[in-house]
Amino acid sequence: VASVLQGIEVWSPRAETAIIHVELPWPELLAGESPESILQRNTVPLVNILRGKGLDLIFMGDLNDGLARGLEAPKLRAAGRSITEPAVQLLYRDYMMAVDRLLAPKVLGLVAESNLIRAAAPGLYPAVKQAANDTAAALRAAGSKTNLLVSVQVETAWGRLGGTGPYVGIETDFTDFPFMQTLGLSSYPYFGWS
Repeated sequence: VASVLQGIEVWSPRAETAIIHVELPWPELLAGESPESILQRNTVPLVNILRGKGLDLIFMGDLNDGLARGLEAPKLRAAGRSITEPAVQLLYRDYMMAVDRLLAPKVLGLVAESNLIRAAAPGLYPAVKQAANDTAAALRAAGSKTNLLVSVQVETAWGRLGGTGPYVGIETDFTDFPFMQTLGLSSYPYFGWS
């Protein structure tokens, strides 16, 4: 905690926005703890510090493994559970709705690197798509006006990850996530470009 606070002191004067990009607290959610109590304990104090620095907030809740897009989230795997389960998708939706209510992010990310998930985990992708779209619909039904984000992976769009083409583009991502208001781009050029 001390090093995180020290880091915030160093970069916050040079920033306009803070991004919290996390795996959901699956063990606590699966054990029945409310999203509100988890956020109050773990995230609200951090967001209060960031807001005290005058920073806007972007929050991204990962639907699968952020370091290995072909896999389920690590804590879901450890629990023997899957985002393909409707009950787990409901936990995701409820958590992200609580994030919207309690943290009031300027931008709320519902899918990270959607095109890479589609390429790396075609069996998992329909559940990711379902969970994100259901969450977006629930947020709008609850009156949320928060800007909703989906990110894509640049080298995947260019056909550069795992090969050297052809260009794939991201039209499918716009079709699959029609709620998208902000497009995020992630790039790891050393994987795809000389």
